[in-house]
Amino acid sequence: MIVNFKIKVLWLENSLGLAIDQINSNVSTQLTAYYFWPKTDAWEQLKAEINSKRWIEEQERILLLKNISELMNHWQINRKEQILKNFNLQNKKIELVGFNTT
Repeated sequence: MIVNFKIKVLWLENSLGLAIDQINSNVSTQLTAYYFWPKTDAWEQLKAEINSKRWIEEQERILLLKNISELMNHWQINRKEQILKNFNLQNKKIELVGFNTT
């Protein structure tokens, strides 16, 4: 059985909501809660959660955290935009589930 992961994103003007889902046989299961950055240290919280799940391969953990870092940096620069310009969501296993930039 192939296990995949997807980073779920709520793109808001004043925060970025991040969570990780596990996908098995096209069935998505919430693996972590949503953490809102910069209100909380979402990167550290997500790191602690995925590190506690020893069955996730180290390479996959590193990739998830790298993608989250890139997404946070992109949000800091483009947070007023309603889309993720020039950010390849598909290759990074990222899904935009909502946005609000009023």
